[in-house]
Amino acid sequence: MKILYIEDDQASVQLMGRILRSQHHRMLHAADGRVGLAMVAREKPDMIFMDFNLPGINGIQANFILQSIHHVKHIPIIAITASADANNRHQFLDNGFTAVMYKPIDVPEVLQLLEKFTVAAGR
Repeated sequence: MKILYIEDDQASVQLMGRILRSQHHRMLHAADGRVGLAMVAREKPDMIFMDFNLPGINGIQANFILQSIHHVKHIPIIAITASADANNRHQFLDNGFTAVMYKPIDVPEVLQLLEKFTVAAGR
């Protein structure tokens, strides 16, 4: 699978890259939301992990734009946030995210999401 990770924290990018490579997925990376939006249109990823606090545009704003693009609506988009407030899970899901993960990145959780959406995509 081709997976886009929209994240500005380099340590998180490196960790996610190792996780995805270990599962034989190809990771694309964008360091801010606007670049990520352009990459979605150009690269057509199979799945997107997106940090909430991004430079220039936050994750909910970026996801709102993505949900308005017809050929993107089917792509699973997982919100990643450092805020472990129980209310924000509902905020993300109510705003069109497929799932929510909390930082620090939990490797087994990433693997579980990869498996879930790989199976759902029939891969």
